[in-house]
Amino acid sequence: MGAYSDRVIADGASYYWRLGDTVGTTAVAAVGGANGTISGGVTLGQPGAVSGDTAMTFNGTSGKIVTTVAAALLTPFTVEFWIRRNSTVDNQVVFCNTWGTGDNIAIFASTTGCYVYTPTGSATCPIPLDAQWHHVVVLLAGGVSIRLYLDGVLQSVTDVTPATFAAGVAKAIEIGFDPNWTYFNGSLDEVAIYPRALTAPEITAHYTLATTSAGGGVRTLSFGYWKQHWHVA
Repeated sequence: MGAYSDRVIADGASYYWRLGDTVGTTAVAAVGGANGTISGGVTLGQPGAVSGDTAMTFNGTSGKIVTTVAAALLTPFTVEFWIRRNSTVDNQVVFCNTWGTGDNIAIFASTTGCYVYTPTGSATCPIPLDAQWHHVVVLLAGGVSIRLYLDGVLQSVTDVTPATFAAGVAKAIEIGFDPNWTYFNGSLDEVAIYPRALTAPEITAHYTLATTSAGGGVRTLSFGYWKQHWHVA
């Protein structure tokens, strides 16, 4: 697959969508078996965050991916993705573990950056609105503050409270939308979920692999986007 994807898998991703599919209506899961159904305004085969790979672009009004497998999250866990924004419209949903019932998480692109919401805690940090690829990592561990990494660097966040997930109701994973909020407008790539908190060196290694020749080519990015168990229904 390549150095970047090999490292994601080696670091224990429970679910991993490379979003490199170029035809069809299925976002194939490289890990976890939770393929996603692509619908609405999603354009495949777009330039990706990792050199030589492709990504998907969402139109901000109808484009979405919904997984065919439901999952219930337990802390600690990590959500990782690459993002390139096309719009500053507020509350664009990037990632959601279906809203409404039981434990859930929603990650938004806001007017100022990245906003993470859970029923028991939230956090936000700035992301440059520069139409460049950015690497975002969100860490949730019971009883401690939500942690956000941008382009390999731990960020100072606001609105921080601890977030704890119990054994919740299994729900689909949604990429690019939630029915209660705004669809995402921009490109997403390399979405992964880990059943533990990634370490700072691991996060830095992922960012470095995607932005240097070790990951398949040099990329120029402006500043620095985003083993417990999952229970699958």
